[in-house]
Amino acid sequence: MGLDITAYQHAGLLEGNHKATDACWDLEEGSPDYHEHLYLANGSEESREGLKPLARPSGQSFDFRAGSYSSYNEWRSALCRAILGISDRELWEDTLKYRGRPFYELINFSDCEGVIGFIAARKLYQDFVAHEKKFTDYVGGLEDSEWFVTKYQDWKRAFDLAKEDGIVVFH
Repeated sequence: MGLDITAYQHAGLLEGNHKATDACWDLEEGSPDYHEHLYLANGSEESREGLKPLARPSGQSFDFRAGSYSSYNEWRSALCRAILGISDRELWEDTLKYRGRPFYELINFSDCEGVIGFIAARKLYQDFVAHEKKFTDYVGGLEDSEWFVTKYQDWKRAFDLAKEDGIVVFH
């Protein structure tokens, strides 16, 4: 088990009356309709900003494995330390203090499921562009530094795609 990510370039509103039970979370993974319909109610308020209640992804997509839950959390912790100079736990203990800071929307997000919308994706993409050297310098001294940098590039690509009225789905 681990965290998989799918980024979509566009997420348009579905027509008609739909409810949460129409969501992809109710479909069996691997079925033809999986991710066809996404109920966009999970995630933080910042991550959902600008999203409609139900969306049908279209346009380009990009999938990657963020890692096992423990390795993703290790990567997220390194991101927090490298850029903010604190542990992810410190951020979680005082989220108001860190709101709006680089990578806040990703660090303060579920490690297993949810959706990040295009408004947060635009900010996060800019964070990935602006802080790439700082992160790569920080992880350069870590064992598995190449893996950390590869995951950084995967996340950057996902948010680059999603910044165009898209979404990033954690599943």
